[in-house]
Amino acid sequence: MNKSAFAIYNPMYWVGTLLIIFMGLYMVFSGKKELSEFEQVTGPITSILEKHPDFPRRAGPKDRYIQVAGFEKAFEVYLGGESGDFLPDFQSIAKLRPGDTVTVYYEEAPFFAQSNGEAEKIIFFTQQIEKEGKPHYIRGDFNLFFGNFMIIAGGLIAAFLFIYRNK
Repeated sequence: MNKSAFAIYNPMYWVGTLLIIFMGLYMVFSGKKELSEFEQVTGPITSILEKHPDFPRRAGPKDRYIQVAGFEKAFEVYLGGESGDFLPDFQSIAKLRPGDTVTVYYEEAPFFAQSNGEAEKIIFFTQQIEKEGKPHYIRGDFNLFFGNFMIIAGGLIAAFLFIYRNK
């Protein structure tokens, strides 16, 4: 009795589908967190760079890496700028200078978003940067859009798996 490749790997497809849906749910719920729920660090800016010194190929013209004194990781901020970009809700990073004291609200990267040792040196989920209580960067809604996309894609894959389960 020969089983099709689909029938043999069917449980793995379901596990992958559930993983996609759970990652989407994580992104949606993390995108709806209140500012007080994020970790924060306060200190003077030591540098604002267009490229991270340890990962020079990673940077694009729309990224900046902000290093705060007393914190070992750099904060990545995406500035956007073109139509179609997932822009931050607000940004005035150009007004910040080394020596300015800022408060940065952030979240560590989840296990599924870490790669190539970058998570040990870069904070990818910088939510907000404030100077003297005024925001200079507020992350946009990319996590909500992408999380919803992943949930819908996972649901469509699950429907496909359910329809073709016995074929």
